[in-house]
Amino acid sequence: IDSLEKVGVLVRLDKKYVPTRFRFPMIGKDELKYMREIQDIIRRGRVSSIEIDGGKAKLNFGPEKSCWISSSNKIDDDVFIYCTSPGPFNDNSENQMFPSNKELNLLLLFSPPISISMSCLAYLETARTKGKLDLKFGRQLVDAMSSDDEEIEE
Repeated sequence: IDSLEKVGVLVRLDKKYVPTRFRFPMIGKDELKYMREIQDIIRRGRVSSIEIDGGKAKLNFGPEKSCWISSSNKIDDDVFIYCTSPGPFNDNSENQMFPSNKELNLLLLFSPPISISMSCLAYLETARTKGKLDLKFGRQLVDAMSSDDEEIEE
């Protein structure tokens, strides 16, 4: 992680914590600087629900973890930033980009996922819906890429 940070490939929101997963967020330097200024950070895992309790925000983290209740007296003063997005891969095992003649799987093929931009995927989806996408060629291309990977591993 340190070597990736040194060359600017990876950044951490908080350098005191070593990430357990790479989420590949797209964030600008100005946004990162602003987020690093936030002081009231809660690290209890995934939020299962947010509710109002006695005029204060209450975050629930599931049955095994204690809830968090805002210290603010005005609900309008609270801002919640949910930083545990499942990321682009999210344990999804579907690996075919063209599973059928009517479907284009928008999973990202490479990591980090910025190597295929969302605009490229939108272009492919538009071409598919207009019947202008050669799905047979796309499948052949993906199969060729997969077989190249297998040859490299051997």
